[in-house]
Amino acid sequence: MSSSPPKIDPKQIPPASLSFLISTLAAQAMTAMGQAPDPRTGTKEVQPELARHFIDSIAVLQEKTKGNATTDEAQLIEAALHQLRIFYVEATKKK
Repeated sequence: MSSSPPKIDPKQIPPASLSFLISTLAAQAMTAMGQAPDPRTGTKEVQPELARHFIDSIAVLQEKTKGNATTDEAQLIEAALHQLRIFYVEATKKK
C-alpha cells in the first residue's frame, strides 16, 4: 500500500517571481554540493556536475534578464552566484 504525497495548500505556494526562481535554483545547487541534505533521501551528497548545472542556469538567467531585472533582483542574482561559486570551489577541491 503506497501513500500519496500530501496535498499542498495553494495559499502556501509563494507567487512566481524571478527572486523565487533564483532562490530555488540556489537551494538545489547547495543540496548538490552537500551543503544541505537531499529532501528525498535525507542524506548529504556531493554531485558537482549537478551543482554546476544549477549555477550555470542562474548565470543564464542573469544574462537573459540583464537590463530587465530590478535592482534587488540583480543584486540577488549576483550575490547568489558569488556565494555558490565559492561553495563550488570548496566542494570540488581535492582533499
